[in-house]
Amino acid sequence: GGGVGGADGGAVGGGADAPEYAAAEEGSVPEGVAALWAEVQSAWAEVTSPPAVETEVSHLATQLLKTLAASGPLHGLAVRHAGDLMPHWHELARDQLRLAAVDVPADSDAIPDADADAEADAEAAASSTSRRAASGGKKLLAEWLRFFAAVEAPRRLPSADALYGEASALVGHPLPAVQTLALDVLARWGQPPLLKYRKQLGGLVDGKTFRETLALFDVDAQGSTLAADERSLLLPLLCRLLFARLTRRVGRGSSKSGMASTRATVFAFFGGFAPAELRPLLDLMLAPIAAAAPATL
Repeated sequence: GGGVGGADGGAVGGGADAPEYAAAEEGSVPEGVAALWAEVQSAWAEVTSPPAVETEVSHLATQLLKTLAASGPLHGLAVRHAGDLMPHWHELARDQLRLAAVDVPADSDAIPDADADAEADAEAAASSTSRRAASGGKKLLAEWLRFFAAVEAPRRLPSADALYGEASALVGHPLPAVQTLALDVLARWGQPPLLKYRKQLGGLVDGKTFRETLALFDVDAQGSTLAADERSLLLPLLCRLLFARLTRRVGRGSSKSGMASTRATVFAFFGGFAPAELRPLLDLMLAPIAAAAPATL
């Protein structure tokens, strides 16, 4: 593909070749600038290869975000220009939350029509493209969350309240990795109840420590050890984490009895909530209907 025109009329970044630093003399480049430019060149090489041809936009954006999160100078620069970045994040977060709420399985029992054989290749190609796009969107989502988790004071970012709400909602994402990263972002707000129970919340994401971690939360409305401010912050997050556990698809190695036992444990846990505290759970249960409603009008 063509490069982007530079100030001198030349092309910057033509294809897979990393842009070269146009310095008259190597000694004229400050050491810090040279090190930063070497980092940019390395990131450029990772972005464009392999493969340089047919590199998807999501792959490019994912690699750039990974570089921004890992580099102190570049991360600081991105944070200072967060106003330009936030609309892109909000759009992605809305799309990923919508896709997570509405999961339509393939209709394997559908009867093919007369043209099914002729359309098989086209459908297979479209399905492959759709799966690749979905995978790219999830990877991009994870890198955005890593970027925000590296921000020391996210409440100072533009539309910080919206970011907090989106990260809270993503705690209920089907992918455990996304749940963990969303908790990391929320922890940056420094709220004492969340910091106090951050490790336990993470333990609920991990299937190996789920049961023993759940027992550590005393949520009985009649005699809970959780303070009122802790309940108001933690219980909605627990609803999202546990609802994701209830609805998560498991592999073939998982038994139906194990799934039933997990669900029984979760619903028994919800029995300790006060009725008003179950509202977030009700909203999650109705989310697929609300998300699908516009498409049925």
